[in-house]
Amino acid sequence: MRIKRAIFFFALFVVLGGSLFVLLKHNKFVPTELRKAEQEVYSALIFPKASNYGSEYVYNIDIDELKILEYTNFDGDPAEEKNDVVTSNHYIFLGLPPSFRGCQISAANSAGYLIDFDMDKYSGLQKETWADLQEKNQIAYPLEEYLLSTDGITFINPSTGKQGDSWVSFSRIGFNWLLTQALVQVVDCRGDLCYDSAGSFMYCRGYYVFLQRIDGKWMFENMEEAWLVEAPSP
Repeated sequence: MRIKRAIFFFALFVVLGGSLFVLLKHNKFVPTELRKAEQEVYSALIFPKASNYGSEYVYNIDIDELKILEYTNFDGDPAEEKNDVVTSNHYIFLGLPPSFRGCQISAANSAGYLIDFDMDKYSGLQKETWADLQEKNQIAYPLEEYLLSTDGITFINPSTGKQGDSWVSFSRIGFNWLLTQALVQVVDCRGDLCYDSAGSFMYCRGYYVFLQRIDGKWMFENMEEAWLVEAPSP
């Protein structure tokens, strides 16, 4: 009788413990685990020479000094608001935080396109990863808070009007509940219009980068272009 009772309570403990674990994973990441995952993914993105990605740089520019927006930057999906702006005769905004929206160009003097997000292009991507990306990027955050190291990085803020020729930005990272996959948007902007609306040229592209954690290491699975804006129109 005692053995049966012990087995019953053990089984009950396992069921309740497993349910609690799943509930916690579905509703809240363990902060220390989340921060560690964020630091690891950003390190792989910023210094991809140490990763499995096939290009020297994820964002396709080879520069001596890496300039990164000091706040996270996301051009969300669906892009209804941006489509409205593009098809109007006002301005194209690049999905930058409000303080960066000096980065704008006349729709009449630009060219570009948007690509709707297609989960079928990302084999194995879970819906909660995509949902987490959108939820985390409702507002901008200081990127430095999520980096393991800032060596070799110069943080910039285009709203200051500082002239330059390029910058890279990163969104907050979307994760699945088990922190085994990550989705992030990377933006590569070149030209003086990236800093100042009075500039004359800009070529700016956004990408979604999908990574999975395999054997304890973040591995690049896929990268798809999300949008492109070029001014003046070629």
